[in-house]
Amino acid sequence: MTSLSRPSGNLTGVTNLNAPLLLKRLGLLRELVPAAGAVGVLFNPDNPNTERRLVDLQEAASSIGQQITILNARREDDFAMAFAAAVQRRIGGLLISDDQFFYDHAGQLTALAMSHALPTIYFSARFVTAGGLMSYASSAGQIFPQIGAYVPNSQR
Repeated sequence: MTSLSRPSGNLTGVTNLNAPLLLKRLGLLRELVPAAGAVGVLFNPDNPNTERRLVDLQEAASSIGQQITILNARREDDFAMAFAAAVQRRIGGLLISDDQFFYDHAGQLTALAMSHALPTIYFSARFVTAGGLMSYASSAGQIFPQIGAYVPNSQR
């Protein structure tokens, strides 16, 4: 694939663009908290996409002169430690990477962000509904109907 806008070959489909949106979220967080010396990013090290997204994020952060601090959580018990580390390291804002595990614990993560007064951007509106500050994401409600266009009429 050449790019999303020019895929080349015979491939086509629908995507939620989570990887490129991670970089956009970093930019939005930087606009929200421009004086933040460092921005924290919460990753699940068990997610197979973490390594590639981390490389992309570090390159993007470097290109705009933003220091990032990686925080990890692979179990629910890790959340409190990650937020305590963010406060200890004087993180000015937090970005939650897209991960089903984090999505399943939206209420707990937004509560921790609020209790630590840590400006946080999320990957789903579910976090904002749970009390989070802001999210930037594709809309599943708009993506799912598009998937039907790829199903042949004989299978509908």
